Amino acid sequence: MRYLQRFIALALALVSAVAATGVVSATATPFGHGPVISWTINRSPNQGQIPFTWKITGLPARSKVVLQEPEGTGQVWQTVTRLGHKSTGAAKTPTLKLGIRKLRLAVTRHGHVIAARSQKLRVYGKVRLGQLIKDNQSAGTYTAPTFTFPYVQQRSFSGTSNGFFTDDKSQCREVVIDGVLSLYGDATDTSTLTIVQQSANPISASGPNDQLTTVKAAVRPGQSWSLNLRIANDYGTIYLNGYAVCFGRRQLNVNF
Repeated sequence: MRYLQRFIALALALVSAVAATGVVSATATPFGHGPVISWTINRSPNQGQIPFTWKITGLPARSKVVLQEPEGTGQVWQTVTRLGHKSTGAAKTPTLKLGIRKLRLAVTRHGHVIAARSQKLRVYGKVRLGQLIKDNQSAGTYTAPTFTFPYVQQRSFSGTSNGFFTDDKSQCREVVIDGVLSLYGDATDTSTLTIVQQSANPISASGPNDQLTTVKAAVRPGQSWSLNLRIANDYGTIYLNGYAVCFGRRQLNVNF
């Protein structure tokens, strides 16, 4: 009974220590004496080389610290950066392109991984609006009196056209839409571009005939957003282009 009580007390002390530090070793020896890895990295970075820091408690002699990424169809972990025998440090990842990326910091000894801790990143990059539209048949160039404007979509209408673009579950965190209005009648009329969202206030921008108008909004990944168009009084055509900052290229719904 005395040995059982000592075992329970030891187990409770270990649980308390883990709860206090928030750090759990992904791999340990059967006796719990393996290295404990803690590392910090921005999990929603822009594409490029991403800085990170690490701290390893109990780093054994003749061991090595490496950064790894899964590769190939089998997603086998491969070393992409060698960090030497350092219990603490700072470094940068190789260049990461947009998408979901998984990385792990590992400790190896005699060619075997003895501890590892992985993190999943959403890497963001600029995606042209034309890459987010399935049907891009209406793309072209509009010639205004003082400039030309390459567009990827156009809409002829009067009044209001709500939900021209809709993203049901966004993979983006910023949307920038450029528009040029070409009126058929009253050249003093204006157009308004509005980005509306699931749980954020609308963002609008208005501009006169044959002038570039840009609306820019921060959007929330995983939520929906739409583009609304409005011509105040007259009838005309709005030509559209732009880009978004996303971790994927999920297609927009275009309501013709």
